[in-house]
Formats: sequence, C-alpha cells, structure tokens
Amino acid sequence: YRLIIPVYFEKKLVSWTGRTIGSGTLRYKDLSPDKSVIPLKESLFDFDSLHFRGGTRLYLVEGAFDCFPMHLHGKARTGITCSFTVNLSERQKYLLKLLSERFDEVVILPDPKFEIKAWELKNELSYLKNVYVQILPKHVEDPGTLTKQEVRDLVRASVKK
Repeated sequence: YRLIIPVYFEKKLVSWTGRTIGSGTLRYKDLSPDKSVIPLKESLFDFDSLHFRGGTRLYLVEGAFDCFPMHLHGKARTGITCSFTVNLSERQKYLLKLLSERFDEVVILPDPKFEIKAWELKNELSYLKNVYVQILPKHVEDPGTLTKQEVRDLVRASVKK
C-alpha cells in the first residue's frame, strides 16, 4: 500500500517516489536512478507547471509530502516544489535558477533539523538575488504537518534576507 507521486519533466514521466500508507518497514521508495529517465534527486517536483505559471513566491522543501499543505492552502500565486533531498545537485540548482526567473521570491523552507543546511544552500545560491530562508514556527517539526492557518501565516510573513 503506497501512494505514488509521479515526477514529470517536459511533460514526460521521468521518475517517481512512493510512501507507505499505514505502517511498513520501508516508508519511502523511489524509482532507482538507473531506471529513471532523470533521477529523482536530479529533479524538482512540479517543475513544468511552476515554470509555466510563475508567481510571487516559490517555496522549496525537502520532500514531496512536505508540499501538500502549502499546495492546498497557499495563495494562488504561491508555488511549492521539493528537491527530494537536503543536498541539491548542480542540475537541481540550475532548475531552481530557471524557476527563480519566474517567481519574485524563492524561499527555502527547511525542516528544523536542516536549518543550517538551508542557510548554506542560500549562500551557495548567492548568485540568485531573490532567494531567502523562512523558518517554521517553533512547534512545527515538518512542513508537511502545517495547518491551514499556519500556511496562511507563513505566506503572509516576510522572509529573512
């Protein structure tokens, strides 16, 4: 029993990730890199749609399930993507650069345990002038657990430069 999330690039299925529903020994399972058209950790979730539409603010989170609350409750011009990892590849950085040209702000929204990594990534992306870091409220352990009101508050808040 898994929920499968397909990953597309240029309207082609390039990989997928899945998560066990209920209890299981293997919580996440991805298509192996050698079977992927583009390996999962070389992709950004929902790239085609985000690049096509652009918007005011794009959030970058770690996992696909972290995207759901923001996708459901964010404003119309707010986008959400994930890198499927905390360490972005060069290809992912390039894709993020392309998205940064379509959004006013790109906001890294890390899990609390990866806040330092988020600031390091912001420094690595210093050539992009519209990348910021936003920290989750103290009681929230993961972007995937945000409530409707917490999403609305995050989207309304200013981000740290």
